[in-house]
Amino acid sequence: MDRPPPPEARVPRSSALSIILAALLALFVGAVLIVLTIGFFANVMAAIAILFGVAALHYVVWGRWLSQSLRDEADADEQYAQADSRRDRLPTDRDNYP
Repeated sequence: MDRPPPPEARVPRSSALSIILAALLALFVGAVLIVLTIGFFANVMAAIAILFGVAALHYVVWGRWLSQSLRDEADADEQYAQADSRRDRLPTDRDNYP
C-alpha cells in the first residue's frame, strides 16, 4: 500500500489585514458613538488617549531605566561569580611560573 504524500506545510499568513480591518471597525464604531452622543464620546476618547499616552511614556521611561539597571546588575553578578570561581580554584605549579 502506498501512503499518501504528507500535506505541504502552510505558510503563515500575515496578520496585517486583520489589524487593518479591526482598526477600521474601531474607527467606525467610534464615529457612530460620537454622532449618537452629540460629541460627548469624543471627550471620553480624548481622555482615554491622554491616559494611554501617559502610560506609554511611563513605560518607555521606566522600562528603559529598569532594563538597564537589571542588565548592569546581571553583569556585576556574572563578574562576581567569575572572580569567586577563580579564587576558589586550587593553586597549581603552573601558577608559580611567569
